[in-house]
Amino acid sequence: MFDAILKKPACTLLACYYIIVLLVPNVALCVTESMGAASAVVNMLVPAGLYILLLSLFHRTGWAVLCMLPFSILAAFQIVLLFLYGGSIIAVDMFLNVVTTNMSEVTELLANLGTAIAVVVLLYLPPIVWAIVSLVRGKVLRKEIAKVMRYAGVVILVTGLLTGCVWAHADNSYNMHREVFPINVLHNIVIAIDRTTDVKNYSRTSELFKYSGRS
Repeated sequence: MFDAILKKPACTLLACYYIIVLLVPNVALCVTESMGAASAVVNMLVPAGLYILLLSLFHRTGWAVLCMLPFSILAAFQIVLLFLYGGSIIAVDMFLNVVTTNMSEVTELLANLGTAIAVVVLLYLPPIVWAIVSLVRGKVLRKEIAKVMRYAGVVILVTGLLTGCVWAHADNSYNMHREVFPINVLHNIVIAIDRTTDVKNYSRTSELFKYSGRS
């Protein structure tokens, strides 16, 4: 089993490379957010286990990479934000700004983010191209390697979740949905969608509101 892994077939290399680039924002956030040891461990283990597990579920790693593009987009967005502000995760207001901004504002912002865009392209374009080439050439992930990845993914994910639960019990201020990327960003997306929905349905959501002001 492990002999096959050591031969490093193309799909295995693609999976390993993709996991590494997806974890770049997590490494950066561990530094910029000055996370403690326990928080940093959880911030690395939970997404790493999730990514490994997801990749192991696909017979063709190329399809896995393409299906996981939303994670690439969030990672790229997060890296750009780190270049822009030097820290912090993608907040709710950032998502609201994305859907309400205009092209001139976007162009002006991107003009000042050449380095960030170059880093994002260098990190996330190669695995996409590699995935497409892998699919064209019919490359598949060997069953024995997928089995090892699946086992490793579950172990790493569970270890991360248990560590997070223990740390949350020890520190009441800690919460995984606020501290672990991309869980925290996905949580903010849900809030942003909820706020956008409320705004669009303002007349209905505010129909029972009464302002009983007195002079």
